[in-house]
Amino acid sequence: MTRGAKGVVLLVCLACAFMFGMFNQLTAVQQQLENNKLTSTRAQDKETISRINKQLTEMDIKVTDLSNQIEDPTSEIEAKGGKKVVEANDQKCLNLDFDGNMDAMIASARHIFITMPAKAAGTSLTEFTKKCTKSPIMNYQFINSLEESEKFLSGTLHLPSIITSHLTVGDLPLVDLAQHSTRNTMIVHIHRDETDRLLSGIRMAFTEWVCNRKVYKVGSTKDFHINRNETHCLLDEGPAINMIKRRVMEIGMGSPEILTCKAYKAIEENEPNIAFLHYKQVNKLQRLLAQHHCPELLDEPPLETNVAKDKRVTVYLRLQKGGNVVKLDDWLHEKGDLLEWSLKLRKNATCQVKTKHMEDDLFACKDETIKVTSEGVGRW
Repeated sequence: MTRGAKGVVLLVCLACAFMFGMFNQLTAVQQQLENNKLTSTRAQDKETISRINKQLTEMDIKVTDLSNQIEDPTSEIEAKGGKKVVEANDQKCLNLDFDGNMDAMIASARHIFITMPAKAAGTSLTEFTKKCTKSPIMNYQFINSLEESEKFLSGTLHLPSIITSHLTVGDLPLVDLAQHSTRNTMIVHIHRDETDRLLSGIRMAFTEWVCNRKVYKVGSTKDFHINRNETHCLLDEGPAINMIKRRVMEIGMGSPEILTCKAYKAIEENEPNIAFLHYKQVNKLQRLLAQHHCPELLDEPPLETNVAKDKRVTVYLRLQKGGNVVKLDDWLHEKGDLLEWSLKLRKNATCQVKTKHMEDDLFACKDETIKVTSEGVGRW
């Protein structure tokens, strides 16, 4: 090989070596760039993860706060004017135990009015009141009359601390009590589901008044074609339905006429010291009243008069179609839920939605007794 050829070969080898070195350096640079890019990405990822964790922590705190509020529905919130109000159920359950909240209300009241519709333990409470206040001759229906209410002031120097009365003229007496009662006055209104009360009133009207031909109570009974002995009484169905429609005596005087929009408005606007109590709790009520007004009666059993178990006559109806004879209880079982609709017995009722919501609150309480407030009536 000539000297010139050797020089060319050497130059080619040097060029190849240079190119190979450059290639290796380029590869290294590319690898470094990739490493730098990965490091940067990982750093960004760490920042992102940190930010997300912080947001999750804040969300968890908010969820925990919300959970605490849900678990405690009576949690207090700041209202306008800086006052604290209870956000949830503002109808407060009252318990009928000694030293309970109902007991405290009774103890702090100077005078207590007890009102109720027909067939809501009114007779038992009236007899208890007469015995407790030692006023056996007082007419306890007087709060239904403006004239009698005025005469009440001059009847005696020492007025009774407990006044009990059926409400027989609609909502007016309850409206008057709500509007004119003082801070030292307490109102206890006894409540009973209207359909249940109506059916009880029907049983009493037929058993006590029609079968015994009490004309002064129900008018003429000749259309009933009464057949009776000491234990059984048979009546015609047609006149019985007509009597229910006329809402005679205890069949009438119910909650639809008493707990009206006007009555609820009077309570809401005046906020008297008033409690609603289910009629089946009157025995407990008697004990609380006795403790503060007639402790000598605490050792005696609660007074129960005019209750269904005292009725001995079984009433039957002779059906208009076919003439078959059925027990009044069986007749009411079949037709009881349709009587009010068929005979339009609630045609004068107003604000029934408030009564239904009130009953929901009442029956949710252990002793079926609630303290009624303006806020609660507004919520109903």
